[in-house]
Amino acid sequence: LRNLLEVSGILDHLVTIKPRRATVEELSRVHTPAHIAKIREISDHGYGDASSLTPLGAGSYEIALLAAGGAIKAMEAVITSEVDNAYALIRPPGHHATADVGMGFCLFSNAAIAIRHAQQLHGLTRIATV
Repeated sequence: LRNLLEVSGILDHLVTIKPRRATVEELSRVHTPAHIAKIREISDHGYGDASSLTPLGAGSYEIALLAAGGAIKAMEAVITSEVDNAYALIRPPGHHATADVGMGFCLFSNAAIAIRHAQQLHGLTRIATV
């Protein structure tokens, strides 16, 4: 995806925000402890399936932490006025994950994690996700 953005010239107009790993505490605002542990265990084992259409390999847990942390960093950048708006181009995306099941190649619900972070740390009550 990055190569496509570079070749198209779009990357020159974007602000790149380096992701960080989400913490288990941040994940736990949305996901059950059992779900978080299951994703980590499968990833540590090297392969497995979180559910239908959600295969995992070695390192999947760490990548999913970066995706969730990237969503949080994008949210923080908007809240602190570093940027006017944000589009978090992250993988795995997260939009199919529920509190206790990863589905459709999504392990953690990144948007929901970022929203809960903003509500908890900044006291926001209304957040639009488009």
